[in-house]
Amino acid sequence: MCYNAFDEVAFLRVISGIAKGRRLQAPKGLKTRPTADRVKEAVFNIISPFIGQARFLDLFAGSGGMGIEALSRGAKSVTFIEQDLAALKVIKANLDATGLGSQATVIKGDVFSVLANLKDEEFDLIYIDPPYNLKLGERILSELKTRNLPSANSMVMLEAMRKEEIKVDNLEKISVRQYGDTAVFFFKNS
Repeated sequence: MCYNAFDEVAFLRVISGIAKGRRLQAPKGLKTRPTADRVKEAVFNIISPFIGQARFLDLFAGSGGMGIEALSRGAKSVTFIEQDLAALKVIKANLDATGLGSQATVIKGDVFSVLANLKDEEFDLIYIDPPYNLKLGERILSELKTRNLPSANSMVMLEAMRKEEIKVDNLEKISVRQYGDTAVFFFKNS
């Protein structure tokens, strides 16, 4: 990832799949914290057996990098949820640049409000990347399960600070991977 908070726009890339090597924009400033390429690559190496024809939900989508990577690698569809207007414009520009927009749904709004409207719509892979300082992980995981959004045997991934403790009763924690100050928690819906 080539990111300078003072740049007009930062650039990321699609790591693998049909859009491999394509550059992706990220919103300027510090409001959005794009997932580092090494974290993205590690996550997709873990979930690669499950990506084909998966319905992917990208919460706090930011630049859309995780969902676009999923589409590039063969996901059936991706639903992006983002509240920030600048980030929404970047997601749409990135989808246009990669030609993957026909498989995407981009929803503007607060994640919790949008999840209430997605009730009973199932997703096979769910990636959650909330602002680290708000510690929303447990609340979002609980909300997902309450709304029946994870499909049977789906995988839910939560990106958080390494030192954060995540405890959830209604999903099975299967792994925690650490990358510097970042941790990705993997849960299974059983």
